[in-house]
Amino acid sequence: MRNAMQWWLVLVLMAFWGLGGCGDSTAESPADTGDEPADTGDEPADTSDEPADTGDELVDTGDEPADTGDEPADTGDEPVDTGDEPIDTGDEPADTGDEPVDTGDEPVDTGDEPIDTGDEPADTSDEPADTGDEPIDTGDEPEPCEDGTFDHDGDPTTPCVPWTVCDPGTYVSTFGTATTDAICESCVPGTFCEGGDAPEIDCADLAGYDDDGDPTTPCVPLTMCGDDQYVSREADNMRDRICAPCPGASTSLGPNAAFCSPQPPRFTAIAAGKEHTCGLDEDGKAHCWG
Repeated sequence: MRNAMQWWLVLVLMAFWGLGGCGDSTAESPADTGDEPADTGDEPADTSDEPADTGDELVDTGDEPADTGDEPADTGDEPVDTGDEPIDTGDEPADTGDEPVDTGDEPVDTGDEPIDTGDEPADTSDEPADTGDEPIDTGDEPEPCEDGTFDHDGDPTTPCVPWTVCDPGTYVSTFGTATTDAICESCVPGTFCEGGDAPEIDCADLAGYDDDGDPTTPCVPLTMCGDDQYVSREADNMRDRICAPCPGASTSLGPNAAFCSPQPPRFTAIAAGKEHTCGLDEDGKAHCWG
């Protein structure tokens, strides 16, 4: 193969020389002695400046890595199944019976239920312990309003206010308390209302009457009928009693007689009979009855 390449190069060089001789017909060409250059075995030196083709192109020497059969020999060295898989030696944690042994130590039911000592768990919280002591009245609470006054605004820091005082002609219908005022109402004719705390008074209960229909003025006493008079009209709380004299010889014994009676004669002598009784008056006139 190498020899073929060398001859090929010789032929190429000769071709170049031949082309060079065609340019000048008068030039002396090497004398054709008929002697071809002796094949000395020496390839003509490549005097050209081109890099000599030394034939060092990669020669296919057949030196591709020879298949020496050196692929990793199947030596059978695959992991030999030596049986060395973890041998079940029985070394799993032996069941030694060491699982929590039921020793019977479960809390023995001795029948001793927790004894009720009556001691409830102590309240350890920080809430004030209930000692049974009610908060002591330190006197700092506002005192209730005194009698005759009341708390008009519900504010213990403000002074108490006196109850309303009823004017004459009115009376207290509802008395005040420590938190409410007194309530006054007007009086009606035939009564007398002095005002203040005084009640409403019916004039008839005072043996009088309302002579002017004004409850602010006192009731007027009723007229009294005397001896030998009788009451011709009864009184009420708006009018007076009327008295009248007994008629004729009749008479009455006061006060305020309802009627008059005949006046009995005064006898100087009286005689009683079987069926009648007779008497003789001062005038000598006989009177019999029975």
